[in-house]
Formats: sequence, C-alpha cells, structure tokens
Amino acid sequence: MTNNLVTGRDKVIDNILTLYKYLNSSVSEDVEESKKILNHGMWFVVEKIEDDLFFGPSKFVGYEDNTLKMNNENSRFRSGSDTNRRLLNFYDQIDPKKTDCSCLKKKFENFLDQFELKLSDRFTGFFVPEDLSNLLNSKPSFSEEEQEQQVEILNEETLYAKSKLKNKKVEKRHSVSFFRFVRNPYISELIKREAEGKCDLCNNLGPFIVKDNIPFLECHHIDWLSKGGDDSIENTAALCPNCHRKMHHVKDKEDINKLKKIANERAENLKDKYK
Repeated sequence: MTNNLVTGRDKVIDNILTLYKYLNSSVSEDVEESKKILNHGMWFVVEKIEDDLFFGPSKFVGYEDNTLKMNNENSRFRSGSDTNRRLLNFYDQIDPKKTDCSCLKKKFENFLDQFELKLSDRFTGFFVPEDLSNLLNSKPSFSEEEQEQQVEILNEETLYAKSKLKNKKVEKRHSVSFFRFVRNPYISELIKREAEGKCDLCNNLGPFIVKDNIPFLECHHIDWLSKGGDDSIENTAALCPNCHRKMHHVKDKEDINKLKKIANERAENLKDKYK
C-alpha cells in the first residue's frame, strides 16, 4: 500500500499529466475510469504546463506517483482532507463562494468539455499557485460568447465554407504526450441550423426556446474527438440535452449508426447545395 503524500509541485504536475495520459488512452477502461475521477472531484489543482491550463482533482494528484491501479487499490485508505492539507503547502485554496473566480471556472469548464464532461455538482473550488493568481480575474483569451455572436450572424453558405476549414489536434510534449482539441464553431452553428430545432436521435424538439425562437440543441461528435474522431459535418449531430447525455453513457450501436447515417446524408445534401 502506497499512500505517501506529494512533496512538491513537481510531483503534483506529474500526477496531473498521468491522469491526462489516461484520459487520452486507447484503452477505453482507462478513459472511463479517469473521467470518473475528474467527475467525482471536489477540489482541483490548477497548473499551467507549457501554454495550457491543466486541472487535477486534489485527491488524485495529492498522492506521490499516483496511477489508476494505485488509486483503486488504496481508495479506502485515502482521504481528500489529507491531500488538501498537504496541497496548502504549495497552493492557495480558492473557494468560489468567497472569492470571485468566474473566469477561472470558465477555463475549467472548457478543459472538461474536451472530454465531453460538464462541471459536476460536487465541484467545490481550486488550489491555485501564487504565480498563477492572476488567472482569478483575468478574462479568457478566447471568449466563446463573443465567437458565438460572430458565428450566428453568418449565412449558411458562409458557414458551410468555413466548416470545411480543418482544425488540427495540437501536440505538445512535457513528461508525457498530451493533446488539446480545438472545435470548429462554424460546424456547430451550421448543424444546429440544419436540424431546425429537432433532435437527430429522438426527433423531438429541443426542451426550451433560445435565440430566434429556435428550440435548444447541443452538438455531439459521434466518434469522440478524444478517440480520434473528426471535427467535421460527417461526424457531428444535433441532439437534445437528454439524448446528448445518453450518447455519452449508453453508447448504443444502433443509435450511433442512426446518427452516422443522418450526418452523412446531411453532409451530402450540403455539398450538393453549395457546390
């Protein structure tokens, strides 16, 4: 049994990157287990590695040289309170109820989004190193709201043209390889317009009305980006929130095939329309 607490930030960073490696693993069991760890986290350590922000749940990153196997085998003997006390030696503890960290929280939501995860109700706060304290009040360099406003005013022909611009998966190296996925916003807007408020899976209208009196839908990559799927019209569906959650938990082959068929037909129709 190994339950030694971390002795410095370098060990915390190693654990964050270890978890990130599992999240991008080709082994589906490792991916699902690491996503559970993220989803069940309460306090998250924030670290900037190269040019990107990374987040790791304190109970995982707070133990020396952690792995999924060690985490599972020792879970009964490990305490989030112990890791939190140790992490206070290297970080400031930020409680969103007491300190405005809405910008940092938005960055965290963007980080989770690349793994098709949403902010959990269990989320409590952050551990932030002193040299990154400026993140609390700094505006995100990339504003989704601003980009959405710019995209929404474009006509469909322009959206289609811009949707063909491929975004690349960016690889950087630290102690492990890791990837950051950048989504094409024009594809998302185009697919939702083409769906006209109706879910591609259940065929029902979205649960509530948003801008321009259109029922709300979410975009879903049928083959996940984190598993090598393309950010393309052929791999994107418009789903109601309920079916979107279903696709991430049930993974029914019949549903996947249905969405692939719809997406491919939509891609062909758009190609004929704007050729």
